Amino acid sequence: MTFEEEKMFENIRLMEDMDDGWNSYDAPAPSYIARRNAIRVLKKMIESRLTPMKISPMADGGVALQYYGKDWYASIDLMNDGEVLYGVNDNDSVSDVGYIYDLGNWKEYESLIMFVVLRTEKTDRKES
Repeated sequence: MTFEEEKMFENIRLMEDMDDGWNSYDAPAPSYIARRNAIRVLKKMIESRLTPMKISPMADGGVALQYYGKDWYASIDLMNDGEVLYGVNDNDSVSDVGYIYDLGNWKEYESLIMFVVLRTEKTDRKES
């Protein structure tokens, strides 16, 4: 594991020390469930060589694993209640959203992985 990847796990662990209102508004701190799920998904994404570019707490509660391309932004959102969403927005105003229902099911991870891979390939083709 690279130093940057280790820092990502540490970043999630440090969110345990956050208090509600961490953003000077009423943002809930990431819950244990959100942090646990973020660690599980991060492990799978790193194993698939799809390390996120950024990991951050979310203003509406939870943890976001974020990916960026030249003309798109993708996020895997691990919510405080255990819900897992993924979505992408690109400059063409196209949005795709999906849900992960069972983090213990590899098929669910495959949809996340394909989601990121397809966006990466789309960006690579446009830049060529």
